[in-house]
Formats: sequence, C-alpha cells, structure tokens
Amino acid sequence: MFKPGQHVLHMREANTSYECFLISAALGQYCADILQAGLFELGECKTMPSHLSAVNGADGKAFAYMLSRELWNAIRTDLKIAEAQLRSKEGVVAKEPLDDFKKFLDFWDFSYEYDPAVVCPVCGSETEDWRTDPFHPFTLANANIGGLLVFHCKECGATIRQKHFKDKMVAEVTPAPELRKP
Repeated sequence: MFKPGQHVLHMREANTSYECFLISAALGQYCADILQAGLFELGECKTMPSHLSAVNGADGKAFAYMLSRELWNAIRTDLKIAEAQLRSKEGVVAKEPLDDFKKFLDFWDFSYEYDPAVVCPVCGSETEDWRTDPFHPFTLANANIGGLLVFHCKECGATIRQKHFKDKMVAEVTPAPELRKP
C-alpha cells in the first residue's frame, strides 16, 4: 500500500465526497505526540474514534492509521515535517525536480551570478548552498526557466520562493499554516 519512503496517502471515494488520510504505522509511532496534540485540539476523547482509527492487517497488527479531514487539517504540516524526518532517518531522499533546476541554470542569462544560498526568515535556517549542504535544510519543490525556485524549509515547513529577475532576485516566504497569523 505504501511505497518505500512514502508514509502518507490521501484517498477519495469516487462519486462521493468521502475522503480519508492514511499514515503508515511507522509514521504514526514516530509522531504519536503530534497525533495526541491534534486530537486534544479537536476536543473530547469520545470523538477520537471518528478522527483516528487503526487499520489492521491479517496478522491483527496496525499497518496504518486513518485520519479524518479535521485531524489532518489540524496536524498536516507537522506530519509532513515528521514524514520528511522519518524518510531521512530511513535514508530516503526526497525527489527534487533537479532536471528542471538544470534547465533553469541552462537558460540563465541574467546580469548577476546564480547564488545557491537559501534563508528562512521564519525559523532562521540558512545555507550557503542548498545543493551541497550535508544537512540539506531546504527541499527544492519547483524550478522553472522563468526564474522561479520554490523551496520548503525542513525545520518549520515554510515555503520560500526565489523570484529571479534580470537585475535582481526577490525572496518571498509563506509560513507554514499553523505559524500564520489569523
């Protein structure tokens, strides 16, 4: 059901509005505190079964957990960060669009040198070169020949957009949902 390195599935039933989110048992165990905090945020303990259910295999052991839309919305950013951390522990590297990044560099004709430094103003994470940093604090999520690079901060989940124009680069950041001010 889960591919190697994959710990989250979003499933929708055809012709209905029913949907659920499955996380692997490994991710559920890795981030049990995140699940508990999300359930606490949603309210009374008697509603837990409707928000979180174990999916058992033929051997009777849980191989996944099903989350309601409400629980998913409450904890999804933390779960995605935890999934990335778990993948890293397992030695699985997130697939980045490096072919698109290569095209971005191939079409580079700006009046300044490309600078591979990335900074997250939300949590303070930074690197001089996202490509070679052994801790790889940022994951490249998108690159295009129009000059846009999009990174995700592994520390806080923020999205950093580097917009490269002919004469300058402008960085914009969107904090992770739970860090945004209402």
